[in-house]
Amino acid sequence: MRVASSLIRAGALAALGICYASAASLTCPGIVGCFALSGDVTVTATTMAFNSDLTGNPGMFTTTLGQGLYSTENGQNAIAGLNITTEPVGTLFPATPFITFDVDASRTPLLINFIYPGGEPSCAPLLAATPTPGQICTPPNVGGSPFVFLNQPPPTGPQSTASFVIGGVVSGSPNEQWIGTFSANFNVPLQTVLSAFAPGGSGQVQDSYNGTITVFTTPEPGPLVMMGIGLGLLAFWKVGAGARKRQRDV
Repeated sequence: MRVASSLIRAGALAALGICYASAASLTCPGIVGCFALSGDVTVTATTMAFNSDLTGNPGMFTTTLGQGLYSTENGQNAIAGLNITTEPVGTLFPATPFITFDVDASRTPLLINFIYPGGEPSCAPLLAATPTPGQICTPPNVGGSPFVFLNQPPPTGPQSTASFVIGGVVSGSPNEQWIGTFSANFNVPLQTVLSAFAPGGSGQVQDSYNGTITVFTTPEPGPLVMMGIGLGLLAFWKVGAGARKRQRDV
């Protein structure tokens, strides 16, 4: 069932034009290029800060499985933090540098100009509820939230996954856009993770993350194609969450 689910997921992502990463490979549809990335992220109500998972250096991440134009970028590259003031959720904003390539500096940076809203019902009603596999929500947050949280059913009790989608353009290439999918896994339910933002909590969550970046060409510059792909990914994650729950319940 897991193998079949992975194949279905790969086919769906390819149909959306998104690269698909597994533990050992990356499938990159007929596009400009793609790569996998990993690191650590610290999230507050207004910011995201990224650190390398290998060196601990702030503002760095690990690039792997590079394909197309990014086949020479495997290693440590730079990634900028995000702030809801200058990079608001769900609103197109001026493109700013997000990923800078240090391994092969001839590659132009990726600029971010859109953060997709999570789009699920608010997590607020679930925060006092008993954690249950299949619960899915977007955390309430002033200014919006990009996250989709999902409780998953391991053998001993719910764990959770958080996902978000961002996108932008390639510096100096107005007809090239990119979209990034990020996810983090927690060994506790979403209620426990989000308790950090309750009164008396630490006000932040830190965890490792994995993701993929896909760079593709559009007929003309603009956010519409990228927005459609991002919304398709969010819908796909929601459908996939239900499918995974049904498979585990069998």
